[in-house]
Amino acid sequence: MNPAFDTYIQSLAGRDVTVIGAGVSNSPLIRMLCSAGARVTVLDRNPALPREEWDDLGVDLRLGENYLDRIRGDVVFRTPGMRPDHPAPDSARAGGSRVTSEMEEFFELCPCPIFGVTGSDGKTTTTSLIANMLADGGRTVHLGGNIGTPLLTRAGEMSPLDACAVELSSFQLMDMTRSPHVAIITNISPNHLDCHRDMNEYTAAKRRLLDFQTSDDFAVLNGDNPATAALRGRGRTKYFGGHTVHDGVIDGLLPISDIRLPGWYNVENVMAAISAVGGTVSEMRQFWRRCATSSVWSIETSGWQLSVLMSNDTNVTTLRKVLKPDSLGFFYFMWFDLCH
Repeated sequence: MNPAFDTYIQSLAGRDVTVIGAGVSNSPLIRMLCSAGARVTVLDRNPALPREEWDDLGVDLRLGENYLDRIRGDVVFRTPGMRPDHPAPDSARAGGSRVTSEMEEFFELCPCPIFGVTGSDGKTTTTSLIANMLADGGRTVHLGGNIGTPLLTRAGEMSPLDACAVELSSFQLMDMTRSPHVAIITNISPNHLDCHRDMNEYTAAKRRLLDFQTSDDFAVLNGDNPATAALRGRGRTKYFGGHTVHDGVIDGLLPISDIRLPGWYNVENVMAAISAVGGTVSEMRQFWRRCATSSVWSIETSGWQLSVLMSNDTNVTTLRKVLKPDSLGFFYFMWFDLCH
């Protein structure tokens, strides 16, 4: 179904391939490399990593404190959370290795349009909404990326008529050399500054989603967020935000009252998804009516107290989202876990 992927798999036979990290996101990759006939070495900090499966597959495991010493291989896959300029991949490059990532290889081999989503907040919800909207329109949709589902191992099943909805973190974007056909940046605000050198580096990583687009591609940006409002795609660019709402209707397509969730940030997520996918008034209204009784949303309401809606929303990770008032002037308090 995907000749480019078949050729790629064949090219791995007999190659020395090193994978940094044996976590959930890289495990399917390791299995794929082994089945392709590559000689696979896996490096992981955890000295107690369960090794039975990897031993059975013939994987050479290097575990423990010095797992990053002397990295070699024709190809080296870095783990998504490792900075591209970490000394370990730099050393591998100096030794002649091609350093890449699962996401970079996927972008190279994906045969269908990619809807790529990044942002400081809302990217998981927006990516999921886009996937559901596309599927609702009859497309075969592949959802993954930073959401947790590896996509490279599924590229062989994809056809040009499919679509991919991909969530991308700043770490995944830092050394990407390709952009999605439709690039969506929900917003940019201070985040992950314990890992990025400063706000400029963090913003540059997010902006990289747009850097390799062509004039045929499409960018969707938050016009109400100063950092994203200052950006522009290389092709057609659309800015969503309050300016697209007239008489309580988003883009003439969807009444805000149909979005039965609290908080303006959820309205922004919906605006981003609608802008990316498009559709008719009838299609939008039918889709949202179906959403009202589905599990598209990951938010659960726990009740009203003193005009404050208390909710458990696993996608809320910053105080900016927690404290921003909705269009009615209410402030929402949400408890959250910064690990999400």
